[in-house]
Amino acid sequence: MMDLLLHRLLDSEENERQRLAQVLHDGPLQELHSLDFRMVALARIIEDEQQQMQLTEMRSTLRQLARHLRSICQDLRPPALTPFGVSAVLRSFAEGFQQEQPDLEVELDLQDDGQQLSERARLTLYRISQHALRNVAQHAYASRVLVSLKLGDEEVELCIQDDGRGFVVPDDWMLMIQQGKYGLLNCMERAEAVGGQLQIHSQPGAGTQLCITAPIVAPAPANIVQEPAASS
Repeated sequence: MMDLLLHRLLDSEENERQRLAQVLHDGPLQELHSLDFRMVALARIIEDEQQQMQLTEMRSTLRQLARHLRSICQDLRPPALTPFGVSAVLRSFAEGFQQEQPDLEVELDLQDDGQQLSERARLTLYRISQHALRNVAQHAYASRVLVSLKLGDEEVELCIQDDGRGFVVPDDWMLMIQQGKYGLLNCMERAEAVGGQLQIHSQPGAGTQLCITAPIVAPAPANIVQEPAASS
C-alpha cells in the first residue's frame, strides 16, 4: 500500500510540474514574445537615438526574462527526455549548469541509454541529478564534480561525485528531516519508487558521492487489493 501511495504522490508531483510548465509556456512566455514583436515594430518608427538605445536595452531585458522562463519550463519537464533518453538530457542540463557555475569543473561520463530505460526510471534519474548538482553548487564549495551514467544488462547506475567539503551522512531518514535535508529524502523516495537504491557516501572534508542503482525497467506498483481468483 505504501509503495502505491508513494507512486501516486510522485506522479501527482510530476503532473503538477508538467501543468505549470505548460501554463508558463502558453501564458507568460508567449506574451513576452508578443511584446518583443511589438517592440520591433515600435523601433521602426522611432527616430530619436536615445530612445532607440532605451528600447534596445528593454528588449535585451525582455529576452533575458524569456530565456529564464524557458529554463524553468525545461526544469519542470524536460522536453527531450522521452524521445532522446536521459543521457542526452543530463548532458544538456550539465552544460547549462556549467554556464551558471563557471568556477566549477563539470565532467561527464555518460553512456547512451537510448530508449532502454522506462519513462519512470528516466525521470527519476533526471530529478536526482538535478537535486545533486544544485546541492553541489549551493553547499559543497567544490571545484570539480563528475556525473557518470552506466548501463548493465539489467541495471542502470547514476553517480554524482564532488570534491567539496562533505558532511556527516545521517543514519536514518528521521535525522535527515531533523537536519532539513528534505531533498535527499525525496531522492531516496524516488529511487525506491522505481525499485532502486540510493547510496550517499560523504565525510567532512572528503567530498560527497551520491549513487542510484535501479532496474532498467521500473517495476509497476503493487495493487492495494488483490482480486480474488475466479472459482471454477
